Amino acid sequence: MRSWLICFLLITLTACNGGTSGSLLQPCNPCIIYGATNKGKGFNGNIKMEASILLNTTFNNGITAADALCNSDESKPRLPTNAVYRALLVDGVNRSWNPDINWIISPNTVYLNTSSSVIATSTESAIFSFPTESNLVMNIQFAWTGLGGGSTLWQAGTDNCNNWSSSDSSLWGNSGYEDYLTPAYARSIYQIYQGNMGCNLSQSSNLPIGLICIQQ
Repeated sequence: MRSWLICFLLITLTACNGGTSGSLLQPCNPCIIYGATNKGKGFNGNIKMEASILLNTTFNNGITAADALCNSDESKPRLPTNAVYRALLVDGVNRSWNPDINWIISPNTVYLNTSSSVIATSTESAIFSFPTESNLVMNIQFAWTGLGGGSTLWQAGTDNCNNWSSSDSSLWGNSGYEDYLTPAYARSIYQIYQGNMGCNLSQSSNLPIGLICIQQ
């Protein structure tokens, strides 16, 4: 097993540098957001299995699997070298905004995309207001999120591909639409929730369904 993966799984709150642990990881500010694409192939709704196959290890749930994918994808920014990323993916059990379970956006923090453009400064409640200044990600058009519940749409929705552990075509997963070219969608709340897609899909309109990865 790769040393980075051992480090990530065992001590996600410590800095990983050369396979050894350092001081406690200091929260980033500004922080980077990027889109994981699996080399342009995308991920189906069984994130747990997708990660197990790609990383040759097992995961307890789809959320930890998604986090591992965020830290191994070839699209991950090279700098800073010891950055830890987690996925903007919820199931209401292993990750949610409200109640706060393993939430991944920090309050009052500046977030940048990979073009170094400011996306937004998060609110005191640790979410983004829409429209954002720039799109969350620029390299994917669709992303699994699981969001879409409640009046703010930051709550966990009801469709999550059986907690991101199934690619059954009869199940659905809530997703975001990352189209930064179409004015009706660019920078809008559609980035975190635009509806749902079949859990068997890894692409839509021949474009990968990815993950939104947020630096910690």
